[in-house]
Amino acid sequence: MTDTTDIIKALKYWDAERFKSLQRKLTTAKNTIQNDALSGQFKPFFSDDEIKTLTEASRVLGSVKKKIAHAKEIKAREEKECDLRLADYKRQRLSLLAAMIPKPEKSEDARNMLLWVLALSIHHKSISRSAYYYERKYILSDVERAFDTKYSGTVHAAGVKWWQEVTEFLEENLWHYDEAPDPDKLDTVQRQFGEVWRTEVQSNHGTRGILERFDTEAAITASAGVHRLGE
Repeated sequence: MTDTTDIIKALKYWDAERFKSLQRKLTTAKNTIQNDALSGQFKPFFSDDEIKTLTEASRVLGSVKKKIAHAKEIKAREEKECDLRLADYKRQRLSLLAAMIPKPEKSEDARNMLLWVLALSIHHKSISRSAYYYERKYILSDVERAFDTKYSGTVHAAGVKWWQEVTEFLEENLWHYDEAPDPDKLDTVQRQFGEVWRTEVQSNHGTRGILERFDTEAAITASAGVHRLGE
């Protein structure tokens, strides 16, 4: 008879929850035969051969149920181990990003993060062809809110938001979700940013205006002594 290993191989795409569902159904079928069909009330309606058949069916169902229960336990253990491994990979990726692209600590850091989000708005497809990225109209809105006294936002808060956008995008798209981070991939992106993308943002028709708006608002705020920095 098929053993647990054969069952797992044959049903390799099943998860623990699906095995659990099958286990419940087998338990119900076995109990129906054992507790209903073969109960004292109904047993007289069956011939000896039929009783033997039902008894054997109940035994087989019980045997298969045990193997399914074992397969469920193995799958549940594998899934837990996989979840822990993936969580650790994610933690490693976020840790590497935080070390190489530090979270803004003061308002002056916000401009660099603005350069990052604008650069990725141009080059995100070079990292992942299928990736969706933060639209520029929302980046412009962040800039406007950071300097507009009608809103509670600050330049520093905007910088932190852009940092989150950048690190989340890179964490999700620079590496596969099921692999530990290769620092060389991030190093390549950082080198591109430092050598090419920063300059390109300042000349690209779609991003230059947003950066100029930020610089203009920052200069006006500084000259007016308005406290919108937030650090």
